[in-house]
Amino acid sequence: MNTYALILTVGLLVSAGSCRRDIRQAASERASSKAVASQTLESPHPSFLVTPDQVRKAFDEGELRGENNQTISVGEEHSVNVVAQNPLGGTENLKLRVLFLSPLDQARAKGYEFGLVAKNRTPADRKDFEDRAVSTTTIGSNEVRFRLFLQQPKNADANIPSITFELVNQDGKRIVPTTLPGSMVAAPKNLIGSISLALEGEPLAFPLFDGAVPSLTSKMKKMSLAVAIDGAVQNLEYRLQ
Repeated sequence: MNTYALILTVGLLVSAGSCRRDIRQAASERASSKAVASQTLESPHPSFLVTPDQVRKAFDEGELRGENNQTISVGEEHSVNVVAQNPLGGTENLKLRVLFLSPLDQARAKGYEFGLVAKNRTPADRKDFEDRAVSTTTIGSNEVRFRLFLQQPKNADANIPSITFELVNQDGKRIVPTTLPGSMVAAPKNLIGSISLALEGEPLAFPLFDGAVPSLTSKMKKMSLAVAIDGAVQNLEYRLQ
């Protein structure tokens, strides 16, 4: 083989190898772009995609039950045990109740609360209150909201352990709260039933979105609330419907 033929052969081999690398790189970039696009285009879970009409309907349902003094149940509730230490060395088991409220559950609770006093309001007052409730609930549907209540210790000087919260989606992603309870040891009374907890419990909220990507997507059927009590974690599982 003469020198020219050898150089040509080597050149063709190098060119072919470079071409194959370019094809593999392009394919990898296309796959990566599709994955990013798929993640970006994924929609939030339907329970958070509420319209003002849906929120108004839920509010009206709650208001009617409140006006008629009928019982109502909202949200999904779970609980964990919290051990408080008394000054003299004894312990006391306290129940921490945690209620998840979807946007429509929040609207029903607000409607019920208003229905209890609605008969004393003018038609204009009723419309104004409902319009504001519908607006704030619809806007707030970009958050995952809970209400909490810790059973009060018999000994007012009892030491309550440190309690922290994280939301965990079905893929295992952990989300930190944007709204934390003010105080769980200052409640003057017990809260009976889910409606009392929904209206008077301490708020806890998490962002629905991480940038443009929803943390709870339409493909997910459950989420967990990780409750850490002095570092020991208990998971409360909630359905996404």
